[in-house]
Amino acid sequence: MRRLTTAGTFDLSGIVSRHRRRTIAMAVAAAGAGLATFAAFGTSASAGAAARSAAAAGSGGTVTIREIDDLDTFNPAKTGAPNMAVQALELTYDRLVYLSPSGKLEPYLATKWVTKGNSLILTIRKGATCADGTPVTPAVVAGSLNYELSAKTASPYLNYDTGPGALKSVTSSAAANTVTITLTKPYNALPTALATTFPDAIICPAGVKNPASLNAAPDGSGPYVLDKSATTRGSVYTFTLRKNYNWGPNGWSATKPGVPSTIVERVITDDTTAANELTTGQVAIAPIFGINEPRVAANHSLYTFTTQALQMGSWGTVFNQKGGRVGADPAVRHAVYLALDSPEMVKAAFSNEGVVFNTMVTPNMQCYDTAVGKYSPGYNVAQAKSILAADGWKAGSGGTLTKNGKPLSLHIVMWNVTNQLGDYMQQALSQIGISSTVQSEDINTWITALFTTKNYDLTVYSYYSSFPNPVIMPAQDASLSINDPKYLALSQAAEETPAAKQCPAWDKALEQAVTNYDVKPMGVSKNIWFGKGWKFAAPYDVVIDPFSLVKS
Repeated sequence: MRRLTTAGTFDLSGIVSRHRRRTIAMAVAAAGAGLATFAAFGTSASAGAAARSAAAAGSGGTVTIREIDDLDTFNPAKTGAPNMAVQALELTYDRLVYLSPSGKLEPYLATKWVTKGNSLILTIRKGATCADGTPVTPAVVAGSLNYELSAKTASPYLNYDTGPGALKSVTSSAAANTVTITLTKPYNALPTALATTFPDAIICPAGVKNPASLNAAPDGSGPYVLDKSATTRGSVYTFTLRKNYNWGPNGWSATKPGVPSTIVERVITDDTTAANELTTGQVAIAPIFGINEPRVAANHSLYTFTTQALQMGSWGTVFNQKGGRVGADPAVRHAVYLALDSPEMVKAAFSNEGVVFNTMVTPNMQCYDTAVGKYSPGYNVAQAKSILAADGWKAGSGGTLTKNGKPLSLHIVMWNVTNQLGDYMQQALSQIGISSTVQSEDINTWITALFTTKNYDLTVYSYYSSFPNPVIMPAQDASLSINDPKYLALSQAAEETPAAKQCPAWDKALEQAVTNYDVKPMGVSKNIWFGKGWKFAAPYDVVIDPFSLVKS
């Protein structure tokens, strides 16, 4: 493994192949990285402006892009973060910090920041304006954050910002041109959190005053605005360039050569339909998955550019450890994990678009450490059978194991995008005497089973996120019926550790998660994009970085 700790930035570099959601020329992934020290950071927000060539605003014209799902809201604080929502937020809102395609935290609305104890002090750039013309001042930024980070707002991703503690205050100083965020406990990933759109995109005053209005339209200071007259909810979303926008990261402005004047996002949930529409030219850019990806890739006349990236954060096999469930028994968890072969699981779930990992942290995240993988349960059917026998399980009628008169049976609930994975798991577990039922559901039904009704024994959970810090694991595990106080305590300690020293602390927490059989890492899918006449980067989620999109 390698870790790079450099004052002010963290760098992710290394893997450049054909990933399933991002770019050959600009793809990011890494051999490993630790989060940098953010005690003092700052570069000019206008760096690179001198290198721009003069061009008319929006000289690239119109581009039509495929979206794989629909949005839920334009409210950064309330979205569940489907890909279309994240894309819309990145187009229409600004953030304080920019996470570049190369994995660096860079100035955006904040020109610099400094950590002092539990506080993060950000200097706000001047000249940015909301779409309605309101200047983006420190008071405007503080007003947005006070709404988004309030416990009363109940953002689904609030813990990305508050970590192990809670928000104490957000204040602003017009004289110093600063905003200060103070938490109740130290939290090293706050600057990284501020680079995400949910819940941290800066909402303008009208939207903060009337949050309900954000369900219908955004209210931000980003480079594009929603054209409601050319938008049909659930089908087509049209965004037009703000021609006077000139405060993007690294000096990005609307006059950058090749920037699109209009971005049309078409919701096409079916991959075959999307591949066909790319073939006929109805969309110029599309992520393509499954059996359609090789078909498109083989026809080079369909695209001039392709890119791919790994999902960020591995999928993991997890049990419901609630009392009374068979998953409360660590011996059963251990045996089941040994009976499941990760390469076969990835093949069943993602076909040729998957990559196996035995760590929950993936190479495009902070604190990736291959050494943690040695603690993950491997594949050993004979050992699995021995563990169950030692735990008191004996063969019953039909070959199903029983204990105290009860059969060893599991209710497996899967997200239906994992294709044949549930069937593979059922077959593999039958080899060690475990009977099971498989329920494959759409995302909403699946999430409800995992987090609300808790009516499941076993699942393979998608930990992946656009937030490149290990905190995404315990943040979700705490609600996944995983009962491991030691793991959660070690995770909290890692979150509170100074950024430059956090990775060894995360190693301890993640080692505990696999040695207690809370989770078995499986791997990730690749996101593969095709574009004709356009270049772009899409390093996080199935979302294009607006500041990378240019006509080729």
